Amino acid sequence: MKQPGYIMVSLFFAIVFFEILKRQTMKLRPFIALNLPQHVLADHSYAFPSGHTAFVFTLATATYFFNKKLAYFLYASGLVIGLARIAGGVHYPSDIVGGIILGILIGFIVYKLWMRYFSHKTQVL
Repeated sequence: MKQPGYIMVSLFFAIVFFEILKRQTMKLRPFIALNLPQHVLADHSYAFPSGHTAFVFTLATATYFFNKKLAYFLYASGLVIGLARIAGGVHYPSDIVGGIILGILIGFIVYKLWMRYFSHKTQVL
């Protein structure tokens, strides 16, 4: 099955946007802010938004427009990833919710722009 090009564009913009946002908000991760024991694989970058959750929700939203079943699986997976990140002490719930909202928005906005400007060149399956 051919993947629509807007998925890659969505993921590119998501990664860039989330990295910029993390550096602007500079929100410390819970294990750092609460002085908890350091995890073996702990990430010392900033916490907001959750990049893992946002990435999967961007992918799920972009996928939704051509494969709803796969998108639902990705949404559920993104939620599980977000909950695991909270349980692991590397994110607050607000980081996860922010990642979900921003991931959905970016996936939706890029899809709409892609369809507006490139739909005559792209076939969505």
